[in-house]
Amino acid sequence: PKLLANLVYQCGAASYVKIFDRKIINDSWTDVDARYIVNDFLDTTVNYNAVLDDMEYANNTAIQAEWIESGDGTNPTIDTSNIIQGTTAGTFPWTNSGGTATFSATPTSADMSDYVGVASGTPTKGNVTLWYKAGAATGITTVAIRVGSDSSNYAQISFTPDADTNYHFKSMKLSLATITGTPVWTAVDYLAMVVTETATTNITIDDIRLTANGSFT
Repeated sequence: PKLLANLVYQCGAASYVKIFDRKIINDSWTDVDARYIVNDFLDTTVNYNAVLDDMEYANNTAIQAEWIESGDGTNPTIDTSNIIQGTTAGTFPWTNSGGTATFSATPTSADMSDYVGVASGTPTKGNVTLWYKAGAATGITTVAIRVGSDSSNYAQISFTPDADTNYHFKSMKLSLATITGTPVWTAVDYLAMVVTETATTNITIDDIRLTANGSFT
């Protein structure tokens, strides 16, 4: 018998058919790490939900073009180190003055009625979920998320951040939201964050989603 030298072979998947024995995967999963694939699979298949903003921006210019600040808010930036899913998160800073920092975005219009249970008006189901990381343990009183069809027609749901600087998952029931106007859930293209603050700091947000199945991690 002869012992061969170590041999190295380059292997590649012929296709993504039956990965996790669930469905055919498209090429959007090419060249990403295993955690991203598992998270995306769970998001789109196991925990039925839709992306409101995954915070995947190429650079600071891109996120600043989408998210417009007002009040105490200053230009948001991307964070490539403190992330939960994908390759970037969004950091939203402010300089305390008036006590409120607002950041508004206009995502591509999408039909979210299946997630909230109604075509318009007050949702009967659905959760807004996100990951957040406060820039300081104090200085943020509440964070309100607005989702709707425009800045005059939306649902607003708020939470009080944990008093630390770790990442936390937050899931908020839209059936408990405060409704302004009559949001049209078949044409959702308005997303905003309103931070009530008492000090100059920031909050990092990753992966804002709308889920029909309640809370998931």
